Amino acid sequence: MSTEKDVIQVALEVGQRVMMNAQGDPARTLAYGVAAAVAAVGAGIGYGSYKYGRKALDWLSD
Repeated sequence: MSTEKDVIQVALEVGQRVMMNAQGDPARTLAYGVAAAVAAVGAGIGYGSYKYGRKALDWLSD
């Protein structure tokens, strides 16, 4: 499996684990949904920064 697919899988698992705790009133469920989305997007942004930041540093150092 490629690294990009691994990151996507981890982001989805993070979101699913947060959503498993979403019980109770609609406001709490919505709050957990927002937290799951932020965690999933954060994982993607973190990986993108790592991958392309490293390429930019390599390019600048040449």
